[in-house]
Order: sequence, then C-alpha cells, then structure tokens
Amino acid sequence: MLDKRQKLQERRKAQRLAVSRWEPRFIQLASLLPASVWLTSLSMKNGQVVIHGHAQKAADIRLLEQNLRQLPGAVDLEAKGIQGKTNSPLAFTFTFKSTEAGHAE
Repeated sequence: MLDKRQKLQERRKAQRLAVSRWEPRFIQLASLLPASVWLTSLSMKNGQVVIHGHAQKAADIRLLEQNLRQLPGAVDLEAKGIQGKTNSPLAFTFTFKSTEAGHAE
C-alpha cells in the first residue's frame, strides 16, 4: 500500500514538473497567436499537446502553424483539420509532441 502511494506521489510530482516546464511555453504560445486567431481548448496528455481554435482568415492559420514550429520543445507538429462554413470562422486543430521528459497527463 505504501509503495503504491509513493509511486502515485512520484507520478504526480513528474506531472507537475512537466506542466511547470511548459507553462512559459504556453505563455509564449499566446504571444504567437495572430490577431484573428483564438483558442477554444488546449490540452496536454502523455506529452501530446492538442490545440483547437478558430480564425477569421486561412492566412492566419498558416502563420500560426509557422509560429508553432518555432516553439521550443514542440516536435511532430500536425494540422489535424481545418474546416470552414460560409460567413463563419475557420476551425482548426493542431497537435504536437513535447520533447520534455516526465510528460504531463
């Protein structure tokens, strides 16, 4: 029982550490957003970051993609889908992996 509890505590500590390492990058991410782009969700699990959002212009989604490629610790960036309807913002999803050890869940 004690061993199980200790492993859980170590796992939670590793998760907090991974999130704390990424916190400045998430703040940097906010500064990388073009004016017409806004995020609807951002998650990180097992080192996989998923970003959902909307943009007024396709060019701003391309600019965001270029900016994300420069984010330290982000690898294997993929655009998972860009969808748009007439007179509506474009919806997008990006995923990338964290190169940090001790990934958050």
